[in-house]
Amino acid sequence: MPAVDLENKQEEWKEIWDSSYLKAIAAFYNTDGGRMVVGRKDDGVIVGLVDPKDTAKKISDTIHNKLHINVSVRIESIESKDCVIVDVRAGNRMVDLDGQFYVRVGNTNQTLEGEELRTALLNEKGMDWLDQTCDYSLKDLSPEAISFFISKGKERGRIGKDVDPTDISGVVSSYDLSNDGKLTMTAAIAFAKEPRHLNDGAYLVIGEFDSKNILRRETYVEVPGIQIVDETIRILYERYIPSKFEYEGRTGLRVDVFDYPEDALRELIVNALVHKDYSIQEPTRVAIYPNHIEISSMGLLPKGWNLDTLLKKHGSSRRNRSLANIFHDAGYVEKWGQGIEKVIEACKANNNPPPEFSIVTGALMATIPIRKKNMKTPAPVDVSLEGLDFEIVNKMESNPKITRTELASDLGVAESTISNHISSLIADGYIAREGSKKTGVWVILRK
Repeated sequence: MPAVDLENKQEEWKEIWDSSYLKAIAAFYNTDGGRMVVGRKDDGVIVGLVDPKDTAKKISDTIHNKLHINVSVRIESIESKDCVIVDVRAGNRMVDLDGQFYVRVGNTNQTLEGEELRTALLNEKGMDWLDQTCDYSLKDLSPEAISFFISKGKERGRIGKDVDPTDISGVVSSYDLSNDGKLTMTAAIAFAKEPRHLNDGAYLVIGEFDSKNILRRETYVEVPGIQIVDETIRILYERYIPSKFEYEGRTGLRVDVFDYPEDALRELIVNALVHKDYSIQEPTRVAIYPNHIEISSMGLLPKGWNLDTLLKKHGSSRRNRSLANIFHDAGYVEKWGQGIEKVIEACKANNNPPPEFSIVTGALMATIPIRKKNMKTPAPVDVSLEGLDFEIVNKMESNPKITRTELASDLGVAESTISNHISSLIADGYIAREGSKKTGVWVILRK
């Protein structure tokens, strides 16, 4: 009967040896290592080899001559039949086969090309994708962005007080943002006047959607990368997340609240910008729905991580190290992997449910559900009110829509007198106004 195990990312079976199978050996080496069993059919049936010693020698010689790597080739008896086992360790450099680079994806061998290949070769040298150089020069960098960065760093004590905020070349030199006289992609992403002209993912877009998932309005945040966080927060709370007020049950005082905590949104936006895969060239997105908000950017979790790792206490793993260093010195990033803990704490303090994290079509997405209301308009509390104040509150309780003019007429006093008393009643926490002047109502907080 056929064996029940299957070919997978780290194992492949071949009935006989053929030099075309070097693709799989190279793919194993370029990915996570693996094993090839020669003498086993694709359906798992062990057929063995007629001359296993000769096959083992051919395999060893071919791998050495074509790939120039060391592997383990041995003869092993499986179900009383001699097979050749080729064990390939994961390499510390990329190896090509006739100029082509292969990696293992599932149980297939895929050719690595374009940006994926460039990223892999950079990683081999200990470099990130953003460490490669570009055609931008110092004149393309924004003096305002450099000054902003240095000022933020001084505020957090991470940049010396004597650093000149106009020293563009000094920043480039201090943060190793050039190579052979050319600026790196990090320099352009963080400080260029128009980084999107170089990389079409170097911006952020805010979108507001209705309950039917129809886009109602959007805003593009196209500024130097170091300024995107503050600019996005400003736009969100000025245009998309207005303050609301609720009444605290114990004291009856009005409290201004927001549907989403600023500290949590700020942290998630920073993470999205710093850890995104800029080689994919898709913008960071903030999507606002009636009952939740989503923040997403392209790029999967670090190798060996899953969503559970993200939610538990973990160390810091940075995709874009040079960009992360810049955001760290500006005070946006810590190096201890505590960002998610801060988000959870901020949500709890604002009475939002815990954030949720997911992987959606190659993007890491964070979702914060809308704030739960835990404050209610309290029942009126008996206090001592006399004279005109008492009469005004009684009228308002009987008719919450009553106007100042109507109050003045009913109580036989000047409208200016009514306005003065109302101002005092509001300041002392007896009443509040909900809604506009024309359509609003009076709320009795204390009677």
